[in-house]
Amino acid sequence: MDPIEEGRRNWLEHDSGPVEQISAATALTRGKQIAVRRTAAALGEHGLTFSQFEVLMALAEHAAPLGMGELGAALRLHPTTAARTVARLERAGHVERVASEHDRRVSLVRASAHGAEVTASALAGLRDIRFGLDGWDAEDVRRFTRAVAPFLTD
Repeated sequence: MDPIEEGRRNWLEHDSGPVEQISAATALTRGKQIAVRRTAAALGEHGLTFSQFEVLMALAEHAAPLGMGELGAALRLHPTTAARTVARLERAGHVERVASEHDRRVSLVRASAHGAEVTASALAGLRDIRFGLDGWDAEDVRRFTRAVAPFLTD
């Protein structure tokens, strides 16, 4: 049974509203759940959550250590959220703090050697499962990305 079609049938049967929008929202929500489950399993093998992986990737993309404000801005996170995620990564030995050259009171963060290894391995695992989008070709990915773009500015 296709749950999206079953839901669509129920909405039509009960004249419950805009069926196309409901079907699309249901498909998007269900697809997200599946992709999250797949990526969480792959990252879990490395002891990471997706948020932690995002922080490690952001650090990998910058040659210099980052402050919490810079990290938060790069990921569109509140600095407090970034700081909490960094604290967990620090306890796991994935990141290390360094003092700013300009202001010793400012704490910067960078990936540790261990964190860089874990990040590379986790990224390889995500690539192996095509980031949870197994079965999608390049055009499917482009079409989906274009379709959800209006939601990503909210």
